[in-house]
Amino acid sequence: DLRSFPTRRSSDLCLALYPRNELLKDQLREALANARRIAPALVANGKRKLVVAALYGDVPHTGRNVSSESGGSWRRVTIAGRIAYECPFVRCPRCGENMAWLEIDIQRDLENLICTDHACGEHVEADEIRLTRQRMLAEPPDILFTSTEMLNQRLSSARFGRLFGIGVRSDRRPEFVLIDEVHAYEGIHGAHVALLLRRWRRAAEANPHFVGLSATLADAPRFFAELVGIG
Repeated sequence: DLRSFPTRRSSDLCLALYPRNELLKDQLREALANARRIAPALVANGKRKLVVAALYGDVPHTGRNVSSESGGSWRRVTIAGRIAYECPFVRCPRCGENMAWLEIDIQRDLENLICTDHACGEHVEADEIRLTRQRMLAEPPDILFTSTEMLNQRLSSARFGRLFGIGVRSDRRPEFVLIDEVHAYEGIHGAHVALLLRRWRRAAEANPHFVGLSATLADAPRFFAELVGIG
C-alpha cells in the first residue's frame, strides 16, 4: 500500500546480506533499477523515492576520500571535459554502462551519478542512493546492501550499529532481512554466520521477517530456520 510508505525514516526497512561483494553489487544495481520503476507511483501518491545504499570496502567515508585517494577503486575519468570518478558499485539503469561522480558535485557534497556514456546522459540523483558512509549515517537508506563480514565488523560500532537497527527505537529497526545464496552458509562458516545473526538480533532487539534465497538446498525450511534461529 503506497499510502503507508513513510515520507521519511531514520533506519533501513530492509537489511540485505550477501556472502560475496560481486553478488552484492549486482543485486544493488537490480534494486536501484526496480526502485526507479516504482518511483513515479510513489511520487504521485505524495511519497518520496525508495533509497538504496551499499556498505562494503569500496564505499567511501566522504566524497573527499574519492577525489583524494589515488589508485583506489574509484577510477578517475573525464566526461565531456569534466573530471569524474567511476563508481565501482553502480551501473547505469538505462544503458548498463559505468556511472561516475563528477568532481564538481563532490566539492558541493552532492551525491549524484552520471552515465559515462555521453550519448546516454542518464543521472542517478541524491534522493535515490547514498554514496558515502557519512551520508548514510546522517540519512539512512530504506534498503542497505552489505556483507556478513561487514555486519560482523560493524556490529559493535557505536557509529555504524544504528544502520543495523542497534540503539534505535523499535519502529526504526529493520523489518526485513534478506539473505542471498543461503546454501553458502554451511559447515564452520555457516555456524559462524548463524551465531552472528543471533548476536545481531539480540543487540538490535529485532524480530524481523527473514527471507532466504537459494536454488540448491534439499531441505530449505529446516536449513534456513536453523541458520537464522527461528522455528
